[in-house]
Amino acid sequence: MLRAPPSARSDDEDHDHVLGRVEAHTGGWVEAEALFRTARDGRAAAFGIDHPVTLASRNRLAWTIGQQGRAAEAGEELQEVLRIRRELFGDEHHDTLATRERLGWVLGLQGRLVEAEEELAAVVAERTRLLGPDYSGTLSSSVLLARVVAQRGRQEEAAALLADLHRRQSRLFGPDHPQTRETGHLLDGLGNG
Repeated sequence: MLRAPPSARSDDEDHDHVLGRVEAHTGGWVEAEALFRTARDGRAAAFGIDHPVTLASRNRLAWTIGQQGRAAEAGEELQEVLRIRRELFGDEHHDTLATRERLGWVLGLQGRLVEAEEELAAVVAERTRLLGPDYSGTLSSSVLLARVVAQRGRQEEAAALLADLHRRQSRLFGPDHPQTRETGHLLDGLGNG
């Protein structure tokens, strides 16, 4: 299949993708889903369904679908994106690991906690090995892993993970950073449980 060169990319697809990210970060999941669908469709028409920019929109689209409680649908899309990203980039690529992190999160949403923990632990280990324990992706995967550990009933282990993460985030980002505060709230929630 012939694909348009990168210079032929429509600004509208990028615009919709960026607006989808903004909507998602403000909790506008329905609006974000529509924007990511538009971006995905435009990018697929210009580049193909398996092009890296299209995969970025597909990955974000799956995330918004999962945020709306449609975990099975999100999981199917993430499995397909993961398959393609592994073929294109291999297992150690940032984008592959990002999709694996989202897949672990979706497995948790589906109540498949053993699989979720295995996937997230593998992502944390790989990101730690490749980029270090203080890399933002390692930290985000670690928070998700701690949540799953807590859901599996291992509160003390989850609290220890979150306490370590909170210390590192406070040092790296400061105590008022949104990620630091979120981890602190999760840790407080375990203490109150």
